[in-house]
Amino acid sequence: MKGTSVILAVALALICAANALEYPAKEQYVLQRSFDGTLWEDRATLIVSRTEAGSPARLKVTPSTSSAVSLDAILPATLLMYRAVKSDNVVAASLVTTPCALLRGFEAISSTSINLPEVIGVVVTEGVHISGLQLSPSSNTHHNSMKASDCDNSVLSLFRNIDAVLSVTLIKPIVPRSVSNFDDAPMATGAQPTPVKKAPEGATGDQKPPQEEDNRSFFEKYWWYIVLFGLYTVVNGFLSPKGQPATKAAK
Repeated sequence: MKGTSVILAVALALICAANALEYPAKEQYVLQRSFDGTLWEDRATLIVSRTEAGSPARLKVTPSTSSAVSLDAILPATLLMYRAVKSDNVVAASLVTTPCALLRGFEAISSTSINLPEVIGVVVTEGVHISGLQLSPSSNTHHNSMKASDCDNSVLSLFRNIDAVLSVTLIKPIVPRSVSNFDDAPMATGAQPTPVKKAPEGATGDQKPPQEEDNRSFFEKYWWYIVLFGLYTVVNGFLSPKGQPATKAAK
């Protein structure tokens, strides 16, 4: 018993030492932006940290000194791209959208300057690893009457100074409301796909919606069993041959 206790104590000490070496954890990233992937610009330095396992992730953002957006780069562009690059030049997460995501929310500051809101969400999963990026587009009064995929590029030519106002925050990963059934996708044979049922309101993923609890009493649930038993007893009493012996004696 004493030897077993010593082994358990040593194992516990090793686990604690391993956690102490792993935490507090910290990882540095560079958030970059590009139009059509031709030239990548540094937008901010991101530092993700955790004090211990299971603790909330923390994010420190240091924006780059330049916030100007080149008119020659954004006007002809068809793609707007972001990526988070680790210190060893490994791309941890990336995002691809259209320049309309920036243009639809422009704000005129003066007769010569406008700001483009650049709201980036960062998803941190295990440890201090960035696993996803999300751009939250906004829409001003000028674009509210247009489709969500349309934007007016001509408004940019009216201003000399275009600045992107960067805001980076932590967001939680989103659970999809339904899962695509790729096994039933239409093939070259022309087979029709099986429709995928959406999750009911209030349910996410494989989680089933909560069922209502039956609070009825025993008699409210099984009253008809009791009624059937009572009818059976009454009918059986009437049909039983109780008067036969008395009739024979009278004869």
